[in-house]
Formats: sequence, C-alpha cells, structure tokens
Amino acid sequence: MNEMTSTATVRVAIVGSTGYGGVELIRLLQAHPQVEITSVISSSSAGVPISDGFPHLTNIIKRDLDGVDPAEIAR
Repeated sequence: MNEMTSTATVRVAIVGSTGYGGVELIRLLQAHPQVEITSVISSSSAGVPISDGFPHLTNIIKRDLDGVDPAEIAR
C-alpha cells in the first residue's frame, strides 16, 4: 500500500499551542480528515480552556491546554 493513500488517522500533540504558529496549526489540522489532535500544550496556560485566549477556536476545538510532560509527548 502506498503511504500517501493510507486512511489511518494520525494522532497529533501540538506544543506551543498559544503561539501564532500553534493556533494556526490547530485551525489547519482540525479540518484535516485524517488528523486527531490529542493534546494542545502550553507551559504558561496549562489547565485553561484554549477558547479563553482564542475565542475564535470555541467551535473548532473544545479542550483545556495541557502542561508540558515530555514523557506524554513522546508517546
């Protein structure tokens, strides 16, 4: 099977989710049919809903920001 035609879902953790690049990555990946965002990570805003800082993401992603846990990220 060609890897480019695989329908497997890719699980993604986004580190730096409250930066400009992280927010744009959330927006882009959330719309991708083969991507599951498993964690949005911010060392400075752990435990806060991402929509508190970025209201435009309210209907796009409903989760709290996770803290940095290198072991969890590596999984």
